[in-house]
Amino acid sequence: MSDAPIQNNMPYEGDGNVLFASPALSRRIIHSLQRGEHIDPFMGPEFRFLDRNQSDWEDFFAFLGYRLCRSDLGGESFFYLKPDSGMVKAERLSRGATFLGIFLAWHFVTEGVDGQESVPAADLAGRILSNFDFNMLVPVFLPVRGRGRQRAETEQNRDRMIDAIRTFLNELARYRFVELRPSVRAEWRDLLVYRLPGLQRFLEVSRNALLHQGSEATDLLGVVKTLWAGFETEPEIDDSDDVAEDE
Repeated sequence: MSDAPIQNNMPYEGDGNVLFASPALSRRIIHSLQRGEHIDPFMGPEFRFLDRNQSDWEDFFAFLGYRLCRSDLGGESFFYLKPDSGMVKAERLSRGATFLGIFLAWHFVTEGVDGQESVPAADLAGRILSNFDFNMLVPVFLPVRGRGRQRAETEQNRDRMIDAIRTFLNELARYRFVELRPSVRAEWRDLLVYRLPGLQRFLEVSRNALLHQGSEATDLLGVVKTLWAGFETEPEIDDSDDVAEDE
C-alpha cells in the first residue's frame, strides 16, 4: 500500500484540530497503520497520541473506510486497522508468516520462562525443522508447482527452508508482530526474534480455533500441529523454476 493515505471524494468534516496539532506525528501514524503495522507502547509518541485522542482517530479512519481497533490482549495495549469498507483492500499474511506467527505466539505462552521476550532465530528454525515432518513444511515454506510435486529432503532444501523462514520473519516484523534485533540484516547466528504486543492476535484466533475443534492440546507442538491440520487454505504457488536437486 502506498504511503499516501487513501483519499475520499468528500472533504473530511470531523474535528481535525487534534490531528493537525502535530502534522508530522499524524502522518507517521496514518502511514504506519495503513501499511498494516501495529502501534504499541514501544512506539511511544504514536501510541500516546492515539491513546489520548482515540475517538478523534476513530472518526478519521472511519471516514477513510477503516475501523481503528484497540486491543488489550494479554494485558498489552496496541492499535491496528481493519477495513470497514469493500473499497479498502485488506492485507493478508503469507502462509509461512502465519505459521511462524502461530508458532511464536504459543512458544512464548507454553515454553517461555518468566521475563523471556525473545528467541534466537536459528533456534526457532532448528526446532521447527526438528519437530515437524519435512513434507508437511514444504507447502508452508517451499511450495512447488503442480499437484503431487514434492521437494526432496536434502541439505540444500533444508538450507532453502531456513532462508524462507527468515523471509517470513521479516514479513512478521514489517507488520510489527515481532521485532528482529540487532537488525533485520544481522547475521543469522546473531538474529533474535522479540515478541511485540501484536503477536497476541495469533493467540486469540488460534484459541478460538482450538475451542471450535474441541481440541485439548496444550503443549506447543501439539497446539501448532492441531491448528495447522485444520488450516484449509490451498498452498501458495511458487512460480520459480524447479531445480535438479528436487528430483
